Amino acid sequence: MRKLFRAPSPETLVRRNALWNLFGLGLPLALAFLFIPRLILGMGADRFGVLTLILAFLNYFGFFDLGIGRALTQLLAGPARDDKPKEATLIWTVSAILVALGAVLALVVFLLSPFLVSTLLRVKGPLAGETVMALRELGLALPFLLHSLALRGVLEARRRFDLSNLVRIPAGVFTFGAPVLVLPFSHNVAVVVAVVLVGRMLAWAMNLVMVFRIMPHVGSMKGWTPGEIWNILRFGGWYTVSNIVAPVIDSLDRFFIGRFLSVSMVAYYTTPYEVVVRLGILSGSVGGAMFPEFASRLQKSQREAAILFERGLKYLLTLLFPFALVATAWAREGLTLWLNPAFAAQSAPVLQWLALFVFLTGAALVPLVFLQGVGRPDLSARMHLIELPAHAGMLYLLIHLDGIRGAAIACVLRILLDFLGNLHSSGKLMALRSGDYLRMLSPIGIASAVLLAFHIPMGLPLKGVLTIVTLLGYLIVAWSLVLEERDKQTVLRILKRGEAV
Repeated sequence: MRKLFRAPSPETLVRRNALWNLFGLGLPLALAFLFIPRLILGMGADRFGVLTLILAFLNYFGFFDLGIGRALTQLLAGPARDDKPKEATLIWTVSAILVALGAVLALVVFLLSPFLVSTLLRVKGPLAGETVMALRELGLALPFLLHSLALRGVLEARRRFDLSNLVRIPAGVFTFGAPVLVLPFSHNVAVVVAVVLVGRMLAWAMNLVMVFRIMPHVGSMKGWTPGEIWNILRFGGWYTVSNIVAPVIDSLDRFFIGRFLSVSMVAYYTTPYEVVVRLGILSGSVGGAMFPEFASRLQKSQREAAILFERGLKYLLTLLFPFALVATAWAREGLTLWLNPAFAAQSAPVLQWLALFVFLTGAALVPLVFLQGVGRPDLSARMHLIELPAHAGMLYLLIHLDGIRGAAIACVLRILLDFLGNLHSSGKLMALRSGDYLRMLSPIGIASAVLLAFHIPMGLPLKGVLTIVTLLGYLIVAWSLVLEERDKQTVLRILKRGEAV
């Protein structure tokens, strides 16, 4: 009977799970744009500003789990797989660590809330009391929020991205939808945050139910294993190094522009940055789906891991290239229509270089996820530590030479350094040969050269023709060299249905 049901290939799992991630991340983000104007109008600018700060903390609280949730996903997808007692021990060990960590953080947040509100946020009047109460509510929820990360990691280790996103979607929608429902009754920030946290607690409970549903043996823990605790903390420690250093690297460009140019130049730079950085949701969706596959693949075969690695690069580059092309070719025209010609004149060159940056970021994500997925976050963390001073030096030099466009060029050079460094480390683990490197790097080099060619000033008719010709060439290459036969059949079926309609 088992022969009638073939297990899906890793590539199929990655595609399917990436779509779930894209849906899970994209739908709440899209609905947030609908809810935010209503919240601003109903709460007022001050209260909404405080709410956004608390929600930002809520969305990034995963930073405080010290990478332990990610370590659990890696271990369950790799060494612990198919060893049920060991799985149960790992899950309960991580749960205990995160709940204890959350309890300590809850106490810290509870005690420091008045100081944070008065000194750091500088909130005064009645709103200060609401903000203190809201922060304390958030602190008390931290043990459950951190534990929810571990539970989601268990589902993802089992490749049940459908279940994890079926929880993530309503939780994300509820984050902005619930405050809108509360507005007719109260504008109090503490009340709004309490309702949002009720939604997150329900999400925690649903994650817990799903874990027990797909892994009933979780209740059969036999004992503690101190050795695994050390492995978890070691992985989490290096993962946390990246979590600390990477955001610093990402924000250096705006800081340096404000420091060495002007605040107005920050606006000219940040606007196109915020436009193209949204494409990161595509890369993140694929990267999250690839993480557990890498965790289990390298142990079975270096060659299988290399095949999955190369396909991940192909799919991400294929996904990102048309967006990067349009953003590069039509940067000035698009910004002119959206804003105004004066703003476009300043920001268009930045948008062109940042489009290349986002394209290369998609490529750089694959070796980064690979290293973390196979249990070597130390290598990617060390790369981040190298990048920090290198990026600072490049920013200082290029901003003085070429203003905000120089900052964007520095970002491109930095992500290229990140990609090549992590690719070198990944290649050693997979025993890649020179031909493998050439096969992976060639399409990236060709695509980057095409994007750079569109930096050359040209008339609208010529630009339009070249854009169409390039996109047609992209479609031919994607169809013949990237898509598998199963993918082609799916596309053909969709086209036939469209014709029938």
